[in-house]
Amino acid sequence: MKTQTFRLSRSLWVALTVLFALALTLSPLTPAGAGMLQKPANQPAIGVNQDVGGQDENGSSAPVYQQTSAFLAGKVAVGVVAIESNGLGGTPNQENWTTDELNNVRDEIRAGLQKWVDWKPDGLTLEFVVDITGDGEADDMTTGTIVPVEIDDEPIIYTSGTYDVWTRKALVAMGYTAGVTVNDVAYEYANDLRTKNNADWAFVLVVVDSSDDNDDTPGAFAKQENPKVETQYMISNTFGPLAVMTYNNGPRGIANMEWVTAQLVARMFGAGFQLEGSEFQAGGCGSPTKKFGYLGIANSNCAVGGGERLMYHGTGEPDSTTKQQVGWRDTDEDGIVDPLDTRPSVLFSPYPQNPTTETTLTYEEPSPNPQNMRYRAYDNPLSPAVCLNRPTDECFHSYYHNTLSMG
Repeated sequence: MKTQTFRLSRSLWVALTVLFALALTLSPLTPAGAGMLQKPANQPAIGVNQDVGGQDENGSSAPVYQQTSAFLAGKVAVGVVAIESNGLGGTPNQENWTTDELNNVRDEIRAGLQKWVDWKPDGLTLEFVVDITGDGEADDMTTGTIVPVEIDDEPIIYTSGTYDVWTRKALVAMGYTAGVTVNDVAYEYANDLRTKNNADWAFVLVVVDSSDDNDDTPGAFAKQENPKVETQYMISNTFGPLAVMTYNNGPRGIANMEWVTAQLVARMFGAGFQLEGSEFQAGGCGSPTKKFGYLGIANSNCAVGGGERLMYHGTGEPDSTTKQQVGWRDTDEDGIVDPLDTRPSVLFSPYPQNPTTETTLTYEEPSPNPQNMRYRAYDNPLSPAVCLNRPTDECFHSYYHNTLSMG
């Protein structure tokens, strides 16, 4: 008897569709108080991912290379990159990381990630692992030491619009050299993190030293001509793969980096800011009808005050809109968030040679039945099953048995 097994066991890898990017032109590269940073002539504008749909009537497929943080569930690998200038690029070597500062960054990021674990729905699996040494492997976030990445620029003296240049330099220095844009190398690092840590998702978190930033926008990036005042201290694209923050976080200070980290996690997993002003991002939250997240949730609390909400006030628990935008919606109230509560899509590959002349397929449970597994075909009832350690209500195990003796 010859048996061929088709198994779908990881719900996170069957709940996704392709994320599409909409181009957003960043502000001109206009460094303050130093020589001009040069972007390669063939480097396109950085894209910002916005709306993304769920699965279609045919189910969904496993995440592709550029789907690094579609919804917040499972195991998430984070790569922390602390940039250190060496003064060789013709810019002042203004900032130098100290051990205390790096430990502050480590502790604040750990606290910010833990907030999302504390906020998660009951029954949802969520875990963060963090690389702070640049080798792609998870490190000890209690006692480990962040290893800075050296480049020849001092990022804090430039405008936020130059982040793609010096961030790419840092990731190239770490050995990631794909393509020509900052997102090219960020996706390369994120996928390395995902592979090495057997994670479902990954993103890159860049930290810029600003402890000695004493200009008229301390803790934020330098002024630019248009607009006249630069207040940005964090940069993020919806769905990642990259976010940037400064050590001082503008006027908020290092003690609030945990909250900035929590906000950036929301952004990496598709949520939108809700503040109408430009403190968190240039132009504010925009329209309350704009959709965010894997489930396409309207940002209905954009510019709506009241209460203490993470994406409006910068502190406090995220509201229901933000939670749904990161994928935490449970429409049928069965304890499984919608992105995981899906119909699996199964592809049967043909045999290179026909193993039988029989035209009727027989599906059987193996005996003995490992892990008490069951199967169902679409709308047929499904008995209780164990799906490894993943929360899902749909295990699909098909066993094709050739009834002819294969000799």
